[in-house]
Amino acid sequence: MAHTATLPQISKKRRIVGNEAPSIKIFTDTTTNIIAGMIAINVQLLMSTKDITDEAFIAMLTNLISSYDDNPKVNIVIIVNSSFDEIDNSKNNFECNNIVIAQDTNGDFAKKYGNSDSGDLLNTMFIVDKEGMLVYACYDIYEESAFENGIKILTETINFKPKGHTHENWMA
Repeated sequence: MAHTATLPQISKKRRIVGNEAPSIKIFTDTTTNIIAGMIAINVQLLMSTKDITDEAFIAMLTNLISSYDDNPKVNIVIIVNSSFDEIDNSKNNFECNNIVIAQDTNGDFAKKYGNSDSGDLLNTMFIVDKEGMLVYACYDIYEESAFENGIKILTETINFKPKGHTHENWMA
């Protein structure tokens, strides 16, 4: 996918794979917020874009929906700076059960995930495992193979089975 967008300067506060993923507060409408990142019952895919109407991004989102929308082991969260009207219109363009499109109203995602010092969102992809650890960080999903590598790691993370004794297995 060729994409020629001018990217803002990446923040010096980049997230490092293997570190704990911070929690973020994002909004699905003017009054409803969700918390993403950190430990959760499912693997989390956090993607951000400045423009939810960008054709290359829509193609990626369509690919995600066809592959993962009905997968109960993953939560896909798309974070945008778009207006709530644009978000609602985007939701109407996709039939998706397992994908949340939310606004970074307070810049929480941009700050905590090191998008840019200006608070602008980059076209990023982060994968957080069930333990709340960051297993993939990409600050430009339009780089060659970046999106495909992210999907590969997402599949591996979803299918990961811990070895040895775990509290959850012992209690089952």
